[in-house]
Amino acid sequence: MIYIACTIESKYVQHFVVMMNSLFINNYKNKFKVFLVIDKISLFSRCIIHYTFIKYGQEVEIILFRKFKSIYNFPLSAHASYANYYRLFLSELLPVEITKVLYLDCDLIVLDDILPIWNINLENNFAAVCYPLIINSYNYPTRNIEFNSGVMLINLEVWRNSNVIEKFINYIHNNMPNIRFWDQDVLNGVIGSSITTFDDRYNCTLKTLNRINAINPVIIHFIGTHKPWHYYCDHEMKYVYHEYRKYTLLRPIVFKERTFYYRIKEYLYRFIISRQKIIF
Repeated sequence: MIYIACTIESKYVQHFVVMMNSLFINNYKNKFKVFLVIDKISLFSRCIIHYTFIKYGQEVEIILFRKFKSIYNFPLSAHASYANYYRLFLSELLPVEITKVLYLDCDLIVLDDILPIWNINLENNFAAVCYPLIINSYNYPTRNIEFNSGVMLINLEVWRNSNVIEKFINYIHNNMPNIRFWDQDVLNGVIGSSITTFDDRYNCTLKTLNRINAINPVIIHFIGTHKPWHYYCDHEMKYVYHEYRKYTLLRPIVFKERTFYYRIKEYLYRFIISRQKIIF
């Protein structure tokens, strides 16, 4: 059994379902139990999710994030939401008998077997991650982002024994003005010195794909503001998302006409990205 954790806000249910379809189709030999941590969920969304899991014979447990109210004082900026921080609390939210879990963002597509990640020997490390994934070239007071939190094999046993949630909260309170990359700043600051790594084929960004010449990517990760469900997304692999969307009950995406309003919105997105000066 492979345990998967995903943390989202309610408006991202459709993207979670698309990602799950890609995972199950390309890992049909593996058995999964997925823990979905979410702020709220409608009956329709529950039906869509359970249909997906029943279709592939997999298990899902939906966990409503309500316990840690202090999270709503955490810093936000740009396109982030409080759901970015939910993953910091997985050691408390998931059953105690589960000692490790593979965390996956919902803005990615799985193209091949993920069993090699699951079988990584974590030893006494906090997590296994792809390192480095994002290089920050902008000089600001916080530490550089050393790994991306979108794909992590988490050692829940070590997290619990180290009381890591308290360390996360203390780190946020002590570095509040300087946190720009939300949970990623926190994870790098608290557990970054005790991690092991896996191949970047398992967390491919556009930059990674160009570097490795797109050789056998296992996971395509659409990091950044522009997602494949946005009409203004120019990611060369966005078609992969739409291919797996066809396996869901969701209606096809009809992109809105590029009116003056949406042209202005696109311009603002690109302006914000250019100002951040982050290399992906």
